[in-house]
Amino acid sequence: MNCINEKNIRVLKNGNFQVRFGGKSKTFLNRADAIILRDSLLSDTKSPPKKEFADSTLSECLPILLHECSVMKEYSPQYMERAKRSVHTQILPKLGKIVLRNLTEHHVSDLIVWLMDHAPKGKLKRSAKTVKNEISTFQQLLSYAQYKGYLATNPCEGASRKFKKSLSMRSRRSVQDTIRKRALPARELLSLIKTTEEINRSDAFLIQFLARTGLRIGEASALLWSDVSIALDQSKSAEISVEKTRNDKTGLVQIGAKSGSNGISVLEGDGVLLLTKWSENVHSSGQETSAHANVFPFLSARGAQKAFSFRLGSYGKRAKIRHVSAHSLRHTFGTLAAVSGANLSAIQAQMRHKTVTMTQNYIDSAAMPLKGVSLGVDRLIRG
Repeated sequence: MNCINEKNIRVLKNGNFQVRFGGKSKTFLNRADAIILRDSLLSDTKSPPKKEFADSTLSECLPILLHECSVMKEYSPQYMERAKRSVHTQILPKLGKIVLRNLTEHHVSDLIVWLMDHAPKGKLKRSAKTVKNEISTFQQLLSYAQYKGYLATNPCEGASRKFKKSLSMRSRRSVQDTIRKRALPARELLSLIKTTEEINRSDAFLIQFLARTGLRIGEASALLWSDVSIALDQSKSAEISVEKTRNDKTGLVQIGAKSGSNGISVLEGDGVLLLTKWSENVHSSGQETSAHANVFPFLSARGAQKAFSFRLGSYGKRAKIRHVSAHSLRHTFGTLAAVSGANLSAIQAQMRHKTVTMTQNYIDSAAMPLKGVSLGVDRLIRG
């Protein structure tokens, strides 16, 4: 990577231009776009004087940094909400009275220990991954403060580096193992659907919908009929526009899918017929099926997603399935799509992942059939 003579812009080996700002980077194909973003980020000059700001307490300056931080503004509304909650409920209660310029690595280490020892309300303990996310938010805010000149060094970097290093290998194995455990085999999925149909047909359809599309439960909750385009011709397909999600704690719809993964999901085959039948059932029950009506009305209330997950767990126990959750159906979609022979890039597009690596984590290699793998090579060799 070589640096060009422009502040905050680097030219990469592949010829692309990378803007670096406040601990985050964004890459562009041409130089002009990179300059536009760089200038827009540097144009924010409404910050308080450096000396006065550095002498203020964290309770006074962190909310300002959170508002000003251009890095945070590029995240999804869900991430912004978590970042604000992290600052006001986790960081400030412990470090709020400390002056910004007096903040040290020892203070951050004390915060990590405090977060590990004090569990959130209603839980037995706080996971290491949660603590890692809290400290990551704090570190990004301090990186922005360092860039603005309020701090000479980032006191969060040393403590968070030691903490993340001790967790990195364990977390990586844990994430992959958890993902693979969540994916249901086809026979278990069919058993779950059959058991659910005997109790609640609405829940049974939602299970099929999530397993056939790979949507998250919050995205399905926010889905409107105007987001669904059904073609009942020979193709038998439906395009589902995913551009929003619903916060289950507030019941409010937030613009933008989780982690900014907006995109199109395609439903094909029997899934389209099921969706059409669902539309007829909703209409016959006296509920609206207009463009601005919810596809799943029973998921639109506050706490409805959590209630569905609770019911889903009870359905799983009846079907003698050890672990099942609403999000496990998304993992099930990824694994079953790979087992059926779908291209990895196509699965990534359907699941709207930003990287292929994340998509690969959804695929349980133990479920992949080995028989027939060498036949394709054999046919090519024979000509």
